[in-house]
Amino acid sequence: MQSQILQPLGIWRMKLGKNRYAEKFPQEARYYPHARSEKKLSSYGTPDSASKAYEATHLEALGGAGAWIASAPALLQFCIILTAGPNPVIFCPRNL
Repeated sequence: MQSQILQPLGIWRMKLGKNRYAEKFPQEARYYPHARSEKKLSSYGTPDSASKAYEATHLEALGGAGAWIASAPALLQFCIILTAGPNPVIFCPRNL
């Protein structure tokens, strides 16, 4: 995805996220669970309970289906390239 789609489009700051807070990228937002959300079992198979914002959600398993992290400018650039103009790259009737 990065070398074949993002980088040729000039998008360099999108990457796949990690499960653990300690592994988050510099300048990546911190995620917080809802105040009343229950803790779940860790996705690492330990008996520990974990926050849904981190280890209880196996973000890395989602991969390209939902684990992308991007700066606001990179995300906007990606959306514009995909949807704008007379020849949108992906979201056009012939590709749907």
